[in-house]
Amino acid sequence: MMKHILKLFVLAALCAALMFAAAAATETGSCGTGLTYTLDTETGVMTISGEGWLSQPQTKNKKAVRTLVIAEGVKNIQMSAFHGYTELRSVTLPTTLDFVASYAFAYCPRLEAVHISSLADFAEVWFDKADSNPLTAAHHLYLNGELVTEVALPEGTEYLNSYSFAGCTDLVSVTIPARVSSIGLGVFY
Repeated sequence: MMKHILKLFVLAALCAALMFAAAAATETGSCGTGLTYTLDTETGVMTISGEGWLSQPQTKNKKAVRTLVIAEGVKNIQMSAFHGYTELRSVTLPTTLDFVASYAFAYCPRLEAVHISSLADFAEVWFDKADSNPLTAAHHLYLNGELVTEVALPEGTEYLNSYSFAGCTDLVSVTIPARVSSIGLGVFY
């Protein structure tokens, strides 16, 4: 009988420890009106979700973030939102993104990859300055998982905003449709 009680006690303690460890591995918080973040501190994946303007996540674990996934619905990224995320290596941007303010991705020295799902939507994002675009630091753009070496914008593309492909060192060819009526500053800087 005593052995059964001891086994149950050990099993309960082990379950409690596992639940505590799982809870400690996940951090959540606010990062703007209508937006929240979830950070898995073990994998380093931070996911932003909701709709609206993204401000700096109020995390004390900036150095734990290695992968940033900004979900569909996020429209704007405010100034310095990810400034100084020194361990950040990969960023996924949504098609709903319209504007990225100054220094949003400044001082992210380990950034290696920017992931997108639409060249046309990415080309039309207004990057306030070159360091607003994470591609300036990462240099490598991936469209649906494939490295972008050729930019062939679809016929529906109307404009290219400033700094949209700044820093993209893998480009060997660019095709811009005749319908494009405006090309911003430093698009291929």
